[in-house]
Amino acid sequence: MKKIIIYDDDKDLLEVCSIILAARNFEVVNKDNCNDILEDIDTHSPDVILMDNWIPDIGGVKAIQIVKGSPIHKGVPVILFTANNNIQELAQEAGADYALQKPFDIAELEQIVLNATQVN
Repeated sequence: MKKIIIYDDDKDLLEVCSIILAARNFEVVNKDNCNDILEDIDTHSPDVILMDNWIPDIGGVKAIQIVKGSPIHKGVPVILFTANNNIQELAQEAGADYALQKPFDIAELEQIVLNATQVN
């Protein structure tokens, strides 16, 4: 079973994404902050990370840069998702592997997560 960590402070969105991805046979770990992101990755060994740009404290771009700057974890695919119009620029700045524009539909979410996990 593939595992995903979803970082978002929107509890409703976390719940919806969890239900959708669990139905696709993903083990889902939800986090409302990314203060201990490297520890989270060590603990849960995700196959993919879904990162909100507006996650509290350090923000999604910085959090992704931390992951991609880690020799141990840089290979974990990361999907940046945000309502920002400049999502492609943010994803590039962060070093994200994929970008998903909010709002998104269920098929888009499923497809991008499946694409990301096929790399791993």
